[in-house]
Formats: sequence, C-alpha cells, structure tokens
Amino acid sequence: FAPTARGDASDRTALCAAGFDEGLGKPLPMIAFQAATCRALGSDHARQRAGNNGDASVCATLPSWDDAAALLALKGEQSHVIALRSLFLDELADQCNTIERAFADGDVPRAVRTLHMLRASCGFVGAVRLAEAARVLEADPRSHFALGRLTAAARELLGSQATTSR
Repeated sequence: FAPTARGDASDRTALCAAGFDEGLGKPLPMIAFQAATCRALGSDHARQRAGNNGDASVCATLPSWDDAAALLALKGEQSHVIALRSLFLDELADQCNTIERAFADGDVPRAVRTLHMLRASCGFVGAVRLAEAARVLEADPRSHFALGRLTAAARELLGSQATTSR
C-alpha cells in the first residue's frame, strides 16, 4: 500500500496501476495502518472486519477517540490534546454543516476540501472514526451512506464532549 495526501478515487486508481494494492489517505491513523498491513499480508481478521461493506464497516469498528494517537501526534502533551479537542469540538458542527451545504449546493470540490481539512484535524485529536468516515466520503463524495456515517460519527463525538479526557 501507499500513503497519499489526496486519497481520491483517481489517485488510488493510479497507485493501483503502479503496482500498489491500495492507496491510504493521510493523516493515517495507526488503526488504519494496521488494518492495511493485515490486508496486505492476507489476514483473515482484516477480511472479516471489512465484510461486504468494505471501508464503511471498518469505520464502524474504529473507536471514536484514540488517545494514544492524539498523544503521539502532539508529542505526549496531554494538555495540548485537551485544548485541541475542545477547539475541534467547538468547530465540528460548523464543519459538518459546511460539508452538508456544499453537497446540497452541488459544490463537491468545496465539500472535498472541507473533508480533507477535517481529516487533518482528526489526526491531531485522535478522532479516528470520524477521520475514517471523512476519508471514505472524500473517496466517494456521491455516497449518501458515507455521508450518513460521517454525520453519525460527528454526532457521537459532539455527544461525548462531557466524557473526553479533560
């Protein structure tokens, strides 16, 4: 597999044509890296997790928050994780509204740009389920199912504000 900043369908197709099994969009949560490694090695566990829904079912198995990933991204500074998660959650509803409005207006490029920024933010705060949902929607922006996954993951995080590590 190959990591890629874009991760859209044409980028993944080009990577596969170059001989890679798949392209993985960055930021790349550790759990996504592990799943890709399992798939590359032919792990039965990875195939079972992927099931018939591919990326969408893998998304459902991810935790909402990955504290270890957030701490790693922020050099072990718990206070930074707490502060960035607070800012992230404060802006999350607006980002989701921007994405939904862009799709409703038919402005797919704006939606994809916002999804890309959202994924980058998720990497710093350890919001792995939301990051994966954004990656899946960014790769297939016409998928109503993927948009529903993104919305559900965002609502779950917004509902967990009181339970985040503060």
